[in-house]
Amino acid sequence: MEGFTILHSSPVQISNDENSVHKFVLSMEVWVENLFALHLNDAFFYVWTYDDKVTRNIKESKIYSAKLENLSSGKWKHINIELKCKGKYLELGPHMVGSGHFRYRNLSLSLKS
Repeated sequence: MEGFTILHSSPVQISNDENSVHKFVLSMEVWVENLFALHLNDAFFYVWTYDDKVTRNIKESKIYSAKLENLSSGKWKHINIELKCKGKYLELGPHMVGSGHFRYRNLSLSLKS
């Protein structure tokens, strides 16, 4: 497949103030069929924030890498990611560029106390 695929969430309102910073914990289990088949890049998850639901001008974006998270081909890996997000809205979801096969389970987002 050429291009990229993002299966993202609906906007999640995280604040009424565009300058406040909120801390979250993103938890999931990820499985990749063949890490070396990801020929364009190894991004597997995407998080972005913005202040306006209409224009969706991105304030922050974070892309998570299969190699940096030490994923292995054919094995499930539990990942916890701490997020510091600015903005009023948050969207997140699986992300893939090019060819590959990922699976996700037990995905949760919680406010860090």
